[in-house]
Amino acid sequence: MEKKFLIILLSIICIGSFLRIYKLANQSFWIDEATAIQKSRELPSLDNLESWETHWMSPPFYNLLLHFWIILFGENEFAVRSLSVVFGILTILLVYIVGADLFNKRTAVFSSLILAISPFHIAFSQDVKMYPLLSFLGLLSVYLCYKTLFSKKRFYWLVYFFVTVLMLYTHNWAIFLLISENIFFLLVKKHTINTKKYLLSQLFIGLCYLPWLPVLFKQIINSKYYVCLPLSDIYDISALLAVYCGTIIQLGESIYDVGTFSSVIGGSLYGLLFFLGLSINEQKKIDKYYFWKSKETLLMVSCFF
Repeated sequence: MEKKFLIILLSIICIGSFLRIYKLANQSFWIDEATAIQKSRELPSLDNLESWETHWMSPPFYNLLLHFWIILFGENEFAVRSLSVVFGILTILLVYIVGADLFNKRTAVFSSLILAISPFHIAFSQDVKMYPLLSFLGLLSVYLCYKTLFSKKRFYWLVYFFVTVLMLYTHNWAIFLLISENIFFLLVKKHTINTKKYLLSQLFIGLCYLPWLPVLFKQIINSKYYVCLPLSDIYDISALLAVYCGTIIQLGESIYDVGTFSSVIGGSLYGLLFFLGLSINEQKKIDKYYFWKSKETLLMVSCFF
């Protein structure tokens, strides 16, 4: 890594770390955080499986991590929330690594900076929930999926299998990202060099996820939470952009509102960096047709889908 890019990356990580640690313990635990702590005091087992099926809406991996984290660092607001901070910061670094490998270093810098200053990601990096862990494992799974298909090293598909299983046991909706990875595989199948290894990894992933499927089906049948989101909200693009740009973010009864002026500035900067990140290419000159046909772009579009 060139020295200037190393300095820039370290600066971005420092900025992202400060924004996630700043006022980390300013608010007391809200109900979902308290519930997560209570749930993490005991290890998931067959004895409390019924409780998971009827009350908890996610697989147990995050709570398993939180269980040992609490043992090591305690149950105060700063200590418990710092687990999310760690994965939030690691995701900034991972975004740079993925961007530099799949695109170029300048795109990687812009991408990691976007995540570092994202109010949406900052807010959830200060919350005792599984989302920062899910973001980290999800991006890592997508990256390893790409490396599995186009690299000759066995290391990648073994780690891809392990990471993807952990992702699926972090949140039920991670299965949609796995579907996106397989859509990408179908789109680039003719150009892959490790089709057999990829299909084998999918088989092992399915076998490892099989024990959770009965629990997932019971959760879907017994819970209203998977069907309570009005479809009109999904297509409200302006509201979606407002949340990502930090106009207003609501976590339970706590509302993070950075104010109208700050939101306009933050949203404008966020949008500018986003489009700059897509447009900058330093390694090679490519026309628009090639850009939209490249396997890296197909991967990005598949995951966005």
